[in-house]
Amino acid sequence: LNIRLQGTRANPQGVGARIFIILNGNQQMTELQLGNHYLSQNPVEAHFGLGEATTVDSLRVVWPGSEETTTELQNVAANQFLILDHPDI
Repeated sequence: LNIRLQGTRANPQGVGARIFIILNGNQQMTELQLGNHYLSQNPVEAHFGLGEATTVDSLRVVWPGSEETTTELQNVAANQFLILDHPDI
């Protein structure tokens, strides 16, 4: 499962957002960051390896700048590339 964020004008890639998934009762989290590879840069997207799972129980994005701004989805299909917009767009 790959996820790219469309953030606000001040942070169009959603850098600093934390993305959580729950799969079979286990939680995984990643934070979108820039420039943490030697002489290169990560793509500003999250990748979650799901093994044989066909769906993620829940997905939650905590957008940077406010713990209160979140996006939540349930029963997200695996093997896709999601682009999620900030709720204020």
